[in-house]
Amino acid sequence: MTQNSVELAVLGDKIVNSIQSKKPEWKYEVVTPISGSANVLLQQTFEDESIRIAIVPHKSSDEAAKAIQNLSQHYRCGTPTVHN
Repeated sequence: MTQNSVELAVLGDKIVNSIQSKKPEWKYEVVTPISGSANVLLQQTFEDESIRIAIVPHKSSDEAAKAIQNLSQHYRCGTPTVHN
């Protein structure tokens, strides 16, 4: 396991613990990331509600901010938008 993998796993555990302390009735599961991906995917569900959290490492905070901005431009309310 690389240092980044360990850090992502620790961060994932902190997120899960935080959600479970606030929403103990929610079921937790790890979602298998795409093969070869170093990303961590977590899913919390309760009845007909669910949230998925993807932890994606970036080389810098600027790179991460650009990735979030790009994501927000292409997704609205969970629905991808197509730009031609």
